[in-house]
Amino acid sequence: MATNIMSTHQRSCAICQGIISSDTPFGFCDRHLQEFLIRQQEGVTTEALDSRWGDTLENWRERPSILNEEIVERSFASPFIFSMREQDWIIFIRSYYLSKSAISEMKKNRTAQRRTPRLRDSLAINIITGEIRRFVSLPKEVVLEDLRGERPAPYQAELAPFWGNPDLGDMLQRWQEQFYDRSGRLDIPKLVAQAEFPVYGIIDHLAGFALEGLFTCGFSNFRVNSIGFIFSSFQNTEKLSQKICFSSGIVGQVPAGEGLRFLDTVSGYDHYEHLLRFYHLQKDHQQAVASPSIWEGELLIGRQLFIGEIRSWPQPYGLHLFSLRGKGQDSSLEGSAYSFSFGELLQILNKLEIINHNDDVILQYQNERQD
Repeated sequence: MATNIMSTHQRSCAICQGIISSDTPFGFCDRHLQEFLIRQQEGVTTEALDSRWGDTLENWRERPSILNEEIVERSFASPFIFSMREQDWIIFIRSYYLSKSAISEMKKNRTAQRRTPRLRDSLAINIITGEIRRFVSLPKEVVLEDLRGERPAPYQAELAPFWGNPDLGDMLQRWQEQFYDRSGRLDIPKLVAQAEFPVYGIIDHLAGFALEGLFTCGFSNFRVNSIGFIFSSFQNTEKLSQKICFSSGIVGQVPAGEGLRFLDTVSGYDHYEHLLRFYHLQKDHQQAVASPSIWEGELLIGRQLFIGEIRSWPQPYGLHLFSLRGKGQDSSLEGSAYSFSFGELLQILNKLEIINHNDDVILQYQNERQD
């Protein structure tokens, strides 16, 4: 007779990494569970704060009295949990989650608007000066940028009233609406004015290209994080019209070129097929698609040195895909091109210029766009 054996899932103690069973409370072994309970009851000093123990604002002994109101329980929110130290700052974070009724409504009503919890609140205390900073609905990386003095956290004056409130309402939507003109199109001058990165465009009319319009624009954390244009040739009569699209932005977690290689590993993803769809081209099923030639190196664009990768499929359409990062900068330039030789692509990339403060060109883009 077969015997059913129930497998017991195991995990590791957060402190000593010893194996514990899945039903062990708080994620500690027996020895460290007792120490955890003591820390919660007796509290810990500033120097002893440790994210591994799940230390909270409540069990921080040296908590400024002005923060006592922050330890009260709030609906659909976690307590403030110690996250990290950054220079003279110690940082606690509070996460949000959906109520059971909201989850139940989404399950019952498929037409109900799907909701996700908003981003966390962050509470930063400077242990030298005593300064207290509050950040609403931002990821850790953006908070750290502000505390380090690299660049200020965006839109915090408008978000301040939502401190401790799990529902931001339509704040993000209203923020994005400022970038649309009366005809419902994204307003290029407004977008570029908000960009905290170099925005590249074609300025030289001798290059023989005109702006078709925006092909992409990215928003994240109340910031514009990418702006992309598509240009087409208007002087070339000898062959098919050339097109090039490129997006300026802020480099993400993946270095330039690595994003292409990551997609290579995704089952079924084909860069060439994607380019055919993007440029509305027909696939020749009688001709096998050759592997792309891959160029890796440095390229001068708008007097800035970039490093990255270009993939090229010369036949039959002259397709290219590029992913570049400003050397020594956090700026990126990514895009694709159609009906170019590799040499022509390098020439047009070399003609790109930064347009952030070129008001005449930016206004011309908005007036002459075809989309």
